Amino acid sequence: MWWPVRRVFQALLLGQPVPQHVAFIMDGNRRYADCAGVAPLDGHASGYKKMVEVIKWCFELGVRHVSVYAFSIDNFRRSADEVEGLMRLAADKFDELTRDEGARAWGAELRIIGDLQRLPPGVAAAAARLMRSSAALAAAAPRGAPPRVVNVCFPYTSTQELAAALGALRAGLARGALLPADVDTRLLLDAMHTRPQAGAGSPPVDLVLRTSGEERLSDFMLWQSGGALLTWLPVLWPQLGFLDLLRALRAWQEARPALRALEGAAAGAAARGCSPPPASDAACGGGGGGGAPCSCCSCGRPRDGGEAAAAGAAALASIREEAASCAPHPSKQLRTEGFLTGLEAVRQEWISEQHMYQQQQQQRQQCGGTAYSGGGKLAAPAS
Repeated sequence: MWWPVRRVFQALLLGQPVPQHVAFIMDGNRRYADCAGVAPLDGHASGYKKMVEVIKWCFELGVRHVSVYAFSIDNFRRSADEVEGLMRLAADKFDELTRDEGARAWGAELRIIGDLQRLPPGVAAAAARLMRSSAALAAAAPRGAPPRVVNVCFPYTSTQELAAALGALRAGLARGALLPADVDTRLLLDAMHTRPQAGAGSPPVDLVLRTSGEERLSDFMLWQSGGALLTWLPVLWPQLGFLDLLRALRAWQEARPALRALEGAAAGAAARGCSPPPASDAACGGGGGGGAPCSCCSCGRPRDGGEAAAAGAAALASIREEAASCAPHPSKQLRTEGFLTGLEAVRQEWISEQHMYQQQQQQRQQCGGTAYSGGGKLAAPAS
């Protein structure tokens, strides 16, 4: 009975455009465990199963890019026992995803993004195995097929991502790979973990869903979700249903004209060299907060909610003041392409180093020696 009804709702939804990129803040695993009377780690395990199911739903519905907030850097402040348990669970689930035939059938590239240097060696090796395996599957997809990408943010915060991207830009200027005039907000976005212009990069987020009833972004993809629809669901993450996702996608379809109008207004304001209204609002009506009225919009709204954008603009301005140390390539396009190619090469090098660590560990175990720990010697991606 349920399957035909699901198909009817799916057909109605697919008659209209769907978001390219949907991001999930998977909140409520511990509360779910409390309600079920099980250990917190069992709640997180249930959350993992739901994550796999939701990704499958998204691909079935035509969404091509999915991002999930799996572990915040702030979560390292939790008890040592809980963090250690979560790290063990992550390593197990990364390997499970690598072997999962259903996940392999997605043909998607799974990218673990965040401050990977914080990961214990075993978790880093499992993450590298998953990325290496899924990249090979994605490369084998039929020619011309639109790419599918899953960004597993672990461990991640938007603050760390922005700092890493700015650091990469600063380094590019210092070594002469970029000119100060090359550095703008578009290049900053391309230098982030999601890398829209990279082969397996993801475009800006169209729809953000957070479960558990909380109404905050918790430092998750603040820059990428500037023009996204924010949806707060009262259900706990392991209890999220297919109809919940359909309703959220339908809400995005209804809000799409207003979101596109807002995007156009923001582009026009940027062209005039002034700040657009807050991007998290689908229209100019309503809203509160302090601050000076917006001079770029007739709505007279206070210019609130723009702290992240202002901080990013200030950081970019400081970077532009630094002169390159040697003569760069005369073509801006080739300079920026070369810079971004270098960032991706650093990521691939990190994956290869983790693969080498895994081989060394296996060899030492076979010889009866102490396994190589790698303690901090393996470099993490620059961004």
